[in-house]
Amino acid sequence: LPNTIEFSDRFILYRRGILQPPEPRKIELSAQVFSGNEEKQVRVRWKAKEALTVILSQNEVEITGNFLPSDEYECQISESTKFKVVADYGSGEIAEQETTVSLGVGKVRENGGTYDTGSSVISIPVVDYKPPTLSFDGTVDRTFNDFKDQCLDNKVQGVESLEVTVNSIMDYRKLGTSLSLLNRPFFTLSIEQTVTIQAQGQFVRLEYQGDSRGFMSFFNTLNSLLNSPNSQGTINLNLLFEFKETVKFDGTEINMIHQALSRNPVDRLKLTTKITY
Repeated sequence: LPNTIEFSDRFILYRRGILQPPEPRKIELSAQVFSGNEEKQVRVRWKAKEALTVILSQNEVEITGNFLPSDEYECQISESTKFKVVADYGSGEIAEQETTVSLGVGKVRENGGTYDTGSSVISIPVVDYKPPTLSFDGTVDRTFNDFKDQCLDNKVQGVESLEVTVNSIMDYRKLGTSLSLLNRPFFTLSIEQTVTIQAQGQFVRLEYQGDSRGFMSFFNTLNSLLNSPNSQGTINLNLLFEFKETVKFDGTEINMIHQALSRNPVDRLKLTTKITY
């Protein structure tokens, strides 16, 4: 035993060199601006792993909504706007991150996300602006083909991560059966799901964040409830593939994921990728 033991009121016990103290919470936050006239469309995306609740505010005014730990929000702005995400991890642990989007004559200025350089703000001409993420909706083949076409047109150099999201019961079942084909050493697969089911006097609400093994322990039970007569439910399932090294948009890794999802294809999914130029 060590000579001294430290007990904290937040239930953390460690001694440097034996157990490392917990790493600070990190929230990924970015804002993507789309062309417009006087007003511009802005898509705010964030990822706060293991958060219990998330609050989003715009210019210090809280936005009403039940936001997920990994989620997005779209709105129109006509002036400089600050977005802030506050994540609550329980036991009094809270983290926050903010980003500011400013509009100028013919220019977009953004601090946060890909163009974060500390406290400075970089001006980017609209014609030269290259979004750090690409999003597509549709069938499996359509989204992947559109993604590859846009990468080719925009001369994308690599892909850092890829997300697949579905929100219908049938697509949830189909995507769940594809997980066994998605165990590969060149990426880390993280899963988030939010499920609400009402069936035969039973009511279940579940939020899960973790790996595929933990997900499967819930999947069969939830699937059985969904098979009950007159069952109703709402579901959101998100798979995040984080590549250990940047991969090519038309490389083996992306094609393998595409093929695995095509074995039992969902009717509609959302594909979001984080890219480099």
